[in-house]
Amino acid sequence: MTITPDDAKQILNLNEGGVAVKYEYTKQLSWAQLYDLCNKYLVWYKETAYIEFNRCFSYKNRQFNMSQLINMFRGTAKKEKQGPLSDAEVDAAATAYILVVLGCIIFPNTSGNRVDANLLQLLDPLDKVAEYSWGTTTIAFLMEELRKASRLRTSQTSGNVSLFQTWIYDHYPGLELAELNPAWQRGAPRGTKYKFTKNPTRSKDEQLVNLREKLDSLKASDVCFDPYKKERAGGHIGPRSELSHYFGPLWHHTGYVMYNGSRVIRQHGA
Repeated sequence: MTITPDDAKQILNLNEGGVAVKYEYTKQLSWAQLYDLCNKYLVWYKETAYIEFNRCFSYKNRQFNMSQLINMFRGTAKKEKQGPLSDAEVDAAATAYILVVLGCIIFPNTSGNRVDANLLQLLDPLDKVAEYSWGTTTIAFLMEELRKASRLRTSQTSGNVSLFQTWIYDHYPGLELAELNPAWQRGAPRGTKYKFTKNPTRSKDEQLVNLREKLDSLKASDVCFDPYKKERAGGHIGPRSELSHYFGPLWHHTGYVMYNGSRVIRQHGA
């Protein structure tokens, strides 16, 4: 089994179809291009952008501090009530919000508080943001980070770990790794189905031993190959999209992973 675009749709409610982020994406924009984008979408002059690019480190770096972005643009709704904001001010607040979403949900890194400034090009133009295939992008980036995490002495991993956790909970219910959220309703994103509070007092070693024992005793009958079957049959969610038949690469902003859709289809009995 593997994480599929359908999983991203059901767990995170992100688009599984749309424009791939690889198109016209430059891994590292020039400083002049970044300054222009900052001026266009954040209404920052070059001097302000220069300060922000030096905030994360003691040297100039193409990253934004997400805490600073939040502090600079928080309270936009309150400001709007006090007096109408200009289109530029609204766009700046929206840009900062989306950058934080990209840094926290789509492309989170191990820093926990920085987002790649090169991602600004995905917001240009701002009204096209919803057209990207964010679900497949999230999966591709997560799978790439999980590949890195398998290396010896790796202690941290990036990517949307919540997607990975919920996928495990759905497909391996017998492991009993999480408690159900009683407020969850069928049809709602499955990322809200579980409470992440199980075994808070156990040491890491005890958790690993316990998990290893459960994995060793797993049988095929303990695995749920299609956790969305009942919801689809009951009409709570839509049918599987045509993307499930796709066979090839899934792109993220710095690369791609290979995706074998036909293998997944066979597991679903199609």
